[in-house]
Amino acid sequence: MKKILLDKKNRFTKKAFCGLVIALLLHLICAPLFSQSLDNIKNEKPVKVNGSFSATGVAYQGKSGSYQRLPFTYFLNGSLNVSIYGVSIPLSMNYSNQQLSFSQPFNQYGISPTYKWVTVHAGYRSMNFSSYTLAGHTFLGGGVELTPSIFRIAAMYGRLSKAIAYDSARQEPTYERWGYGLKLGVGKNSDFVDLIFFKAHDLAASLSLGSQLGVLPQENLVTAIVASKKIMEHLLISGEYATSAYTRNTTADKNETDQASLWNYLPGIYQPNSSSIYRHAFKTNLTYGASAYSIQASYERIDPDYQTMGAYFFNNDLENSTLGGQVQLFNGRVQLGSQVGVQRNNLSESRASVQRRFISSFTVSATITSAWMVSVNYSNFNMSAQRAPQLNPLAIQTDTLNLHFVQVNQNAGFSSTYQLTKGERQCSLLFNGSYQVATDRQGSTELTQSRSTIYTASVGSTYKASKTAPSFTLMLNMNQNKIGELQTRWLGPSVSVSKAWMNNTLRASGSTSYNQTWVDEQGAGVALMFRLNGTYILAKQHTFTLSLNAISRTGNSSSMNTKEYITTINYGYTF
Repeated sequence: MKKILLDKKNRFTKKAFCGLVIALLLHLICAPLFSQSLDNIKNEKPVKVNGSFSATGVAYQGKSGSYQRLPFTYFLNGSLNVSIYGVSIPLSMNYSNQQLSFSQPFNQYGISPTYKWVTVHAGYRSMNFSSYTLAGHTFLGGGVELTPSIFRIAAMYGRLSKAIAYDSARQEPTYERWGYGLKLGVGKNSDFVDLIFFKAHDLAASLSLGSQLGVLPQENLVTAIVASKKIMEHLLISGEYATSAYTRNTTADKNETDQASLWNYLPGIYQPNSSSIYRHAFKTNLTYGASAYSIQASYERIDPDYQTMGAYFFNNDLENSTLGGQVQLFNGRVQLGSQVGVQRNNLSESRASVQRRFISSFTVSATITSAWMVSVNYSNFNMSAQRAPQLNPLAIQTDTLNLHFVQVNQNAGFSSTYQLTKGERQCSLLFNGSYQVATDRQGSTELTQSRSTIYTASVGSTYKASKTAPSFTLMLNMNQNKIGELQTRWLGPSVSVSKAWMNNTLRASGSTSYNQTWVDEQGAGVALMFRLNGTYILAKQHTFTLSLNAISRTGNSSSMNTKEYITTINYGYTF
């Protein structure tokens, strides 16, 4: 027994630690879990099968520029889901005269049965402890989540990634990586405290010639505390603090100066060396919420080079501060929302440049009357980059070295809807508009060649005389883009009509649109489109669809004059 739990230096091995945790948890849950599973098997069908099949044919005539489509294309798509005593096995197939594909989940498959407050994970699964520790990384192994009463317990152990040998034609070689973690907490809803431990490491023997290829085995240990507390009736504070010990080369020499480090008091779990770094991450949120308004303030700081092997991608070297709020006025008929935020990097002042981002936004939505609704939104995003001060105070500071670059993005939008209803007759008036601008500045000088502005607007109306009558829609759309000195604008109307019969089992619709384009105020072309669609549903399982499309484009040159005719027939079956 001693040989299993301790190594030659009488230290706890990682396998022993993880094995004891999982064994204890399985001992607590096995009896109720499996007895309930047998009860469920009696009440469920042993095998359930469902799926769908569709066949589509597309006929094409015409030519679009230099791209020539096939005159006829067909697609066959099928999906099948087999459930055996609650375990789902999905399959899919796609075939056409262009390609064939088949997918099945057995190369990465897992189950997560749940009974009351017990959830067990097995196979390829993912779990989330917190944003700075284990954050949704897929692993092959086992895990468990328990929430008895006010307690919150989770544990996992498995392979995070498999070894990939060197191949000049493939991706970068990697080591086989394993990890295990434990979360212990108490509390429910908005009042809780969680303690988190997560450890992962690479198997040095899983990749030959790794050091020669510049790929080194690594190790990571992350601990964190996550808490949330409702201080008063309307005030909630929450946050997370994490510390990460990351060894970039487990084969490096031990650093004797680290003897006093906290990590050295975890023998057998983590052994730092000269390549180890220690970083921290912290975030907190303060929310005050009342019936008519709420205010949120948040702060986040992540040290440079902070990493966790429990996440696929992680931003670091940043500090975020945000403040926002929402308010309802006039019994909720007017809603206001706003948010401002600042982000910066170069927290250790070791980078050659510093970036700062400023974000502000607000929205207003109002119900003027029971038939008239209006909304307005605006957002502003500024990003500035400036060369950091030189570390050498005697170095010559030139204007070239102190360039200050600013990028500004602004977006504004407006929408209004007015609904007219009289009996079964319905009519609505619609208006939408937006404005976007992006500019670059170097110091106080705007770089006009990179400035871009986009205007969009649409106005229209829909009308329906009764529930069974056809529905008509008329719209006028406009779009204008200007990038540098080049300006492009298109304008045109569109009309559509739709009708349903036989309790919506038969539906038909048609539409047409006309758009004219100008480039620098000169006419550049016209596009005219017609579309007809029909759908029939038989016995709720069979769907037949027919679509006809005709597109005509004319331009300033004969090469821009094209006509296209596309016919699509589709059959779908679900069971």
